[in-house]
Amino acid sequence: MTPIDLGLGSDGEDHPRRLVLLPNPNSNGKQEHHLLAYGGDDGTISLVVTGQGTHEKEVSIARQFDEPVRAVAVSKDGTRVAVGFEDGSTQIFVYDLGLDDETKNQHPFILAAASASKNDDDDDQGFLSQSDGLGDTVSTDEVSFSGPKFDTPVRDLQFDPRSDGSSKNRKKYYLAVACESCFCIIDANSSKTFQETGYLLQDACEKEHNNCGIRGISYATTTSTNDDGDNNKTYLVSLAMDGRMCTWDVSCTIEDPLLDEWELQHRDAGKCITKVDVGEINGADVFDRSCLPVSFCQDDGDISRLALPGSTDVQLRDWMNPTKHEFIPSIDDRGHTDTIVSMAFSPMGDYLVTSGRDGRVVLWQLFEDEEVGRFVCRLGQYESTPTHMLWTTTGTKEVLHMACANGTLVNLVGRNAIVPKSSHQSKKQTWVSSSQEEEEEQPTIETQPPPIPESQTETQPLPSRNRLSKRGGNSSKNDDSDDDIDFGEDNGGAAKSATKKT
Repeated sequence: MTPIDLGLGSDGEDHPRRLVLLPNPNSNGKQEHHLLAYGGDDGTISLVVTGQGTHEKEVSIARQFDEPVRAVAVSKDGTRVAVGFEDGSTQIFVYDLGLDDETKNQHPFILAAASASKNDDDDDQGFLSQSDGLGDTVSTDEVSFSGPKFDTPVRDLQFDPRSDGSSKNRKKYYLAVACESCFCIIDANSSKTFQETGYLLQDACEKEHNNCGIRGISYATTTSTNDDGDNNKTYLVSLAMDGRMCTWDVSCTIEDPLLDEWELQHRDAGKCITKVDVGEINGADVFDRSCLPVSFCQDDGDISRLALPGSTDVQLRDWMNPTKHEFIPSIDDRGHTDTIVSMAFSPMGDYLVTSGRDGRVVLWQLFEDEEVGRFVCRLGQYESTPTHMLWTTTGTKEVLHMACANGTLVNLVGRNAIVPKSSHQSKKQTWVSSSQEEEEEQPTIETQPPPIPESQTETQPLPSRNRLSKRGGNSSKNDDSDDDIDFGEDNGGAAKSATKKT
């Protein structure tokens, strides 16, 4: 399939390109798929629209900011959109979607792009310049306010999956913000609630991650049954730039949160990613900046998995048993020859697709018992490695979206295009897997992932930087030792340029 230009700048450089889904509750049953793409140095957020039953794609500019965009998150109900920038600032957009207004067929965040596409005489119509992301509102349905501000680039944004405005007492929109100095959680319902709650978990994060920055975060909601009935839990993982991971229990109810009950549930004693991410400000490569944890949870919460990049093997965790580490190894030509960059679960969680520094896109089948999974096939060899992937359902079709480092989008449309019929085998045929269960005497929050070669174990933490206190006050923590730090071995893997090899 011919790659689609995402319109994310023409500097000719590779960047970590990323994708996020934008709900369209007013699509009148058409189930249009609104996809936002970003990642580059010109501050563009592009809109990709795929209609039901058609392979035609329309790419337009949804927003353009003066500051490069590094992260975008959308709340479950679509009423909150958060944008994080290279300068460490964040902006929260608030919408009343007007579900009973039949005249609205686009999300307000992209209405400007829709109106611009109707006017071919003005090339600048699609560009909404908002200095540093802090501009005036662009429609009567939009209100925005400034979120957390840090001294280092924002790396990831994630809304709590329960944050959908359904609370009868008071709406809660918890937003996790990761940057190259720490992470925190805020209440993004309004500017007032943000000021009231401040920067939650930031102090604990700095302590548990030893003042190391965070490359990615991921939420999951699980359900287990005990004598008292269903036990619903919500967890958040924070993957640090030094390769270590913490799991946080944030299971307080949205209606009546007991924030003092948020606590560390598990901390890895070793690294789950061996190569240190030195950060954008220190020249981290495109692929280091694309390594993010990815979650899958069934609606009933019975199956919940976390996938981690950074190895040639598939690394899996069970959210309900974080001390258990599971692996599907790459063996010979069955898998990756260089480390995994991005990952995406299928809509049902029965398959996982991975991209690697080697340019390969690989399909794996997952199982629900002790047999973890198996290599299925290679979906392609790409000259420009996908840095982010989403496997979604549009109408009745499954679509695998792959955003490549060179700013192009490759789509595989239809289940058979992603999971070839010839690859449907019994799980007892040619699957390979391994698992590791930690000893009971291991401390409750300290576990050890697989052993790391000695040459890669002595990596010092990143220098601490100025960061905000819980209530937003700047605390000066200067560190002049950047030049003396050993950031670990460079695995190489320079990005390539665009099309699929035939």
